[in-house]
Amino acid sequence: MFSASRVHGSWDGVLCLQLYRRFTRPVYHTLPRGMDYVLWNPLTKAFATVPTPPGRGQVIGGYAQPVTRRFHLLHSSDEPVVPVHVGDLQLLAPVTFKVMQVGDDAGWRELPPPQAQHGTSPPSIFMVAGRDRPVTLLVFDTARERFFLTAAPDLPGLRQEMARAVMSRGQLCVLAFVGSPVATAPADRHLEMWMLVDDGDDHSGDGPRWRLRQRIRLFRRDGVDLLPEFMDATAVVEAVEGEEIFIRQGHRIDAYNLREDAWRKVGVTKDASLVMH
Repeated sequence: MFSASRVHGSWDGVLCLQLYRRFTRPVYHTLPRGMDYVLWNPLTKAFATVPTPPGRGQVIGGYAQPVTRRFHLLHSSDEPVVPVHVGDLQLLAPVTFKVMQVGDDAGWRELPPPQAQHGTSPPSIFMVAGRDRPVTLLVFDTARERFFLTAAPDLPGLRQEMARAVMSRGQLCVLAFVGSPVATAPADRHLEMWMLVDDGDDHSGDGPRWRLRQRIRLFRRDGVDLLPEFMDATAVVEAVEGEEIFIRQGHRIDAYNLREDAWRKVGVTKDASLVMH
């Protein structure tokens, strides 16, 4: 038996690796391939191995619980279940979510489906949802351990492929390109970075309030247009400590410094698995 591994993610200083077990002899009918997640804290050198829950899917995030500081993993089944309806909004790819406190013998436990209400604690996991409808954010409240749906900034012409959610200085932000990718000249292209300042009031029905934090030009100093990379579905967009924003597509990485208002190209070794840490 031998192993293969790849870096899967990094959350709250903990690196997560996927460890695959394969057998060198053709005994798959009796000993199926398995997969574990290995968590490693480079600062304390501590590590733990977490088995995957039954069925399909993968870990989509991790976090240190705000009150207990115990580390948790969040898992998505990627399997269709009974469609979730919130008002006239239906999740396009309904899935089941599970959470696990690392070191807890209770193992994985299933979470309730998302609700159309606002959270009160800083979110950790998020994604953009909705098609042919106003862009909606699916947010995970790490203190209450529940998902909720909240409206993205109300921007004219905003579509799903034009928006990315990131965390910056502990605040939920949305990077949005507003306008026509065809009609807008490359030198004038920019992103708007909107920060969530108020989740809204569940009882009054008031929606969330967003504040425009910064406009970000979408071309490097060498004239390279970054809009195609930003809108590519395979690209990963992340923010680090409120200082920089990264767009990663394959082996290409472009970094934007919010203070310097400038992009730069980041070199990286090919054939490597990459995460923000």
